[in-house]
Amino acid sequence: MAKNLFNRYIWLLDTIDSRKSLSFENINSLWRESPLNDDGKDLPIMTFHNHIAIIQEDIKLETLLIKVCKEQVNHIRSLQMHHSQKEIETKDDYSIFQFKIKPTYDFKQAVFLTLTLIFLLTYNSL
Repeated sequence: MAKNLFNRYIWLLDTIDSRKSLSFENINSLWRESPLNDDGKDLPIMTFHNHIAIIQEDIKLETLLIKVCKEQVNHIRSLQMHHSQKEIETKDDYSIFQFKIKPTYDFKQAVFLTLTLIFLLTYNSL
């Protein structure tokens, strides 16, 4: 019983952490389809709220602004590097894009590899 409960918590944490949307309805719908839901019951709402607060505190999204030279603006627009990507300023020779993310190692590497055409305007942990 304890092992199954532990696996359920792991499933919940992983599911919340990997989704763009963190609504109870979305998570509960996924829970109903999960093989770990062997009793067919809905996810308790308090379980969701207890764990979502912990994960949101751990995630701590950062706002990242990048200035992209005109030669790469269309590429970044079409690439959609992250679902939070917004073009917040457009000039003749550059555009500024905003991201609300928790930068992963891979994202940081992608930004640093393109620094000749992209300039970081704000950063905390990069």
